[in-house]
Amino acid sequence: MPMQFPNHNSSRPNAPQENEPVISQTPEQEASSGQLNAFSAAAKKYRRKSPLFRILSFVVMLVLVLAAVAVVVFRNQLNIDALRRSIAYRQMERNDAGQCEEFEYESEASNRFASYRNGLLVASATGITLLDQSGQTRFSEKAVLSSPILSVCGNSAVVYDAGGSRLVLFSGMDVGLTLELDPGQVFFSANLNDSGYLATVSQAAGYKAAVNVYNNEQQHIFCWNSSSHFVTDAAVFNDCKTMAAVTIGQNGTQYQCALVLYRLDSEEQYSSLDLGDHLVLAVKPMGSVLCVLAEDALMYVSSDGELLATYDYQGETLNSFSLDGNGFSVIELGKYQAGSLGKLVAIDLSGNEIASLPLSENVISLSAAGRYTAVLFSGHLDIYDENLHLYATVENTDSTRNVLMRSDGSVMCVGAGSARLYLP
Repeated sequence: MPMQFPNHNSSRPNAPQENEPVISQTPEQEASSGQLNAFSAAAKKYRRKSPLFRILSFVVMLVLVLAAVAVVVFRNQLNIDALRRSIAYRQMERNDAGQCEEFEYESEASNRFASYRNGLLVASATGITLLDQSGQTRFSEKAVLSSPILSVCGNSAVVYDAGGSRLVLFSGMDVGLTLELDPGQVFFSANLNDSGYLATVSQAAGYKAAVNVYNNEQQHIFCWNSSSHFVTDAAVFNDCKTMAAVTIGQNGTQYQCALVLYRLDSEEQYSSLDLGDHLVLAVKPMGSVLCVLAEDALMYVSSDGELLATYDYQGETLNSFSLDGNGFSVIELGKYQAGSLGKLVAIDLSGNEIASLPLSENVISLSAAGRYTAVLFSGHLDIYDENLHLYATVENTDSTRNVLMRSDGSVMCVGAGSARLYLP
């Protein structure tokens, strides 16, 4: 019987197996590896025993903590937007008031304005003009617009004639879509979401109203013809899957408003929300919710039709508003519709009051964008952050009639025939 020898390799887990290559080191590599191990051991021993190392570690941690605290406490002075502005507008010359880059247009009483892609969009009773960031005309169209309305969201903008038949949609700096309704039919509203989806409300033959939706490639993807209720406004949620429309009817002697929701891939109504006698003035997709601004309350609705939060004005009058802040809205409330000093209120997407600011002057123009709010008073302009803390002030604004806040903290000061960009 042959003698059995034990397999010594089985007791060595790291031994190479059959057909496995054996990696060997050269004498130079072995020396280098030994030096590295020796250095690592010495470093560990130094860290364990050296008080200097512990002191240096403590100092570094203390500096990092203080730096983090400083960023939080002095975030307005250390504003990252200020750095972005200094880079983006480094070639622009400023005057003593910090204003630069003049945008010129025809002076008309019917002019309406919107800040768009660092330029200026102007619509009036006689046409539409788009100026780029250097003030050069990129688009100009002669058209009769009895009541021009502008809406900007992200990289898209829409101009339409409320009560008229003309609509122009801009995608980037180019015209992406133009709509002309049949004679006798008019647009009631048009809204964009963050992705460029457009929802329009208009008249339709044989119906009380029609809601049409176009995707961000300007393709018509949805239509709802309302036969039982008038429709005043509509918008697509930022999920690009759900459309919400504001309907209005009458219950006895009182009007009754509701929000009806449709999935864009279905003709059946998905959900509805009774708004009672809240008279809706505007709707705006914000984050994952829909902001519904009414005469007496600000409401936030989910894409399932659930009323998530309500901010009640407590009997005060809504004088002006802006729904374009990054995650917040700003409203001006007063005891009376005119002639009384009120307050500014910033409200987050949960319906909570972020801050409230009593006013000592009458507001001429109000605009929010990014984390800022611009408020034009007689003779000066104040810029606030989202907590309504004063960020910057511009004096001598007597020629300014309107202000357009931009997300980077700059403000367009609009006058009769020209506008200037202000850089804090």
